[in-house]
Amino acid sequence: MPDQPINLEWVIEESSSNYITVQWDDVTDKEIQTTGYILYIDNGNDGDFRVAFDGTNKPGIRKYTVEGLE
Repeated sequence: MPDQPINLEWVIEESSSNYITVQWDDVTDKEIQTTGYILYIDNGNDGDFRVAFDGTNKPGIRKYTVEGLE
């Protein structure tokens, strides 16, 4: 595991007032074994980040929809 999280490029696939779907590329540094991705989100008002998706041990999942946004 790297000392710090790796920030990846991501794109918004879909969004509305109460959900967002994001997709990201695989890690390009193959010297680091990728065991999964964790997606964090905040409330948009400088709130604390929380885990929206924990893809630990699911490295093939690189797209996720976060629902219930306010």
